[in-house]
This record gives sequence, C-alpha cells and structure tokens, in this order.
Amino acid sequence: MQATTINSSLTALSNVLSALSSSSHRGPVPYRNSKLTRLLQDSLGGNAKTFFVINVSSAAENHRDTAMSLQYGERAKKIKNQTKQNEQTFDLNSIALQEEIRKLEQLVQSQKEEIDSLREREVELLEGQDQAMNQQRIEMEKELMDVYTR
Repeated sequence: MQATTINSSLTALSNVLSALSSSSHRGPVPYRNSKLTRLLQDSLGGNAKTFFVINVSSAAENHRDTAMSLQYGERAKKIKNQTKQNEQTFDLNSIALQEEIRKLEQLVQSQKEEIDSLREREVELLEGQDQAMNQQRIEMEKELMDVYTR
C-alpha cells in the first residue's frame, strides 16, 4: 500500500519534471496530481532556487533505480526558474500607519512618565526608611546613654 502511494507520487513528480523541462509542453503543470508535487510546487516552478540530490549505486541490483534517478536528475537539470528577491514596500505616508505610529509614541511617552513616577516614589520610600532608621538609632543611643548614666 505504502509502496504504491510512493510510486504514484514519484510518477506525478516525473510528470511535473517533464512538463517543466519540456519547452514544447503546453497547458498547466500537473502539480495537483499528488501531495508531493503540491508541496514542491513553489520549489520546482516558483520563485526559488532548488537543489536536487540524486542517490546512485554501482551495485547490479540497483541498476534500474539508479537509471531512474539519473533520468529524474536529467529532467530536473533542464528546469530554469527565474528567481527574484521578494520585497515588500510600505507607504509610510499612509494615514493609518501615521496614526498607529502616533499612538505608539504616546504609549511610550506615558510609560516613560510612569517609570519616572515610580522611581521618584522609590526614592521617597528609601529616604523615609533612612529617616526611620536614623530615628531608631537616635532613640537607641538615648536609651544606652540613660543606662550608662544611672
């Protein structure tokens, strides 16, 4: 069962390679004939550079498989893709983008103000702790002086 599915996928791949490598082929390339060819559609005939690795063997029992692999490779070698770099441009003058930028800048500013406020509060708390500790130290010194003077 699995071997049959693999063979049908390889047959479909062979048909796609033949269609792409043939200059006389007219009509659509049969990518939809198998899951394998649908997955490889962008790689084989799209905007991509593709490497095709062929495994060959010098053993006599693998002669048929090696010959088929070399035929696949020969057809794949004839495929010429025109690759180009994908670019996406943004119109920074767009009103929606400018509004989004303005909102984000306001958010950043409000968060900076909140951070500054928290830092000031932290300083106040630390100063209050220092004052309380100093007050406790003074009281303890007074108690010690009272003990020594008795």
